[in-house]
Amino acid sequence: GVMISDLRVGKAVHFLTELTSSGMESYSLSVDPSGNRLALAVNGDIQLIDTRTWTSCGDPIMDIHSDEITRIRFCNDNWLCTAGEDHLINVLDIAAKEDDMMLDVINAGEVVHKMHWHPEHNVVTATGSCENAWIINLIPGSRETKICRRDFDTYCVDFATLDNKSTLAMVLGRSSEESHCALDVVSCTPGSEGQVRGNLTNGHKEIARVCLSLGDRLITAGEDSSICVWSLSLIHI
Repeated sequence: GVMISDLRVGKAVHFLTELTSSGMESYSLSVDPSGNRLALAVNGDIQLIDTRTWTSCGDPIMDIHSDEITRIRFCNDNWLCTAGEDHLINVLDIAAKEDDMMLDVINAGEVVHKMHWHPEHNVVTATGSCENAWIINLIPGSRETKICRRDFDTYCVDFATLDNKSTLAMVLGRSSEESHCALDVVSCTPGSEGQVRGNLTNGHKEIARVCLSLGDRLITAGEDSSICVWSLSLIHI
């Protein structure tokens, strides 16, 4: 099932109990930019929910993936990006007719477990279970960029934005004994790809799993149960 909470009062305000009663499992959801629809990944299908009435917006979009959907993200009010246990990444136009809905299919070769839409750059970023990553350009006709894992000691934490969101960057972890789980912030923006924007050390003692850019701060969390807050103003070339 799905629970909707109001953060202003810190309480649950609605439950989509029909999913619970049907026995369906949902592992990811996304709200469109206008806030009017909620997309639920239900097994290999997509269910759209009207957030004003908390009722279904028509029939589910069936068989988008041959296995469970692991991540789903709105890219605008009508485009969705999904990833599944079938190792595929799909880009859909849910406003189009069923036969014309699929805009792109990417064979990732691994399960994607992190996905974000970056509207300032018109791209979706995805991170896979084998520590490879993708930047999916949403301009029609464009090709995705795959960023392969550098070596066994390097892993991809996630993507973040710097410089008031004008720079897209990847946060990489180094888990060798010498680096003590240090983090590298590497630019992915055209014209500065590969430039190391900062080396974050003396933070985590074990592997970092999460990163989030918030204002002029970069927040990371790791397997050492610690949360580190870094100043983005100090992360520069």
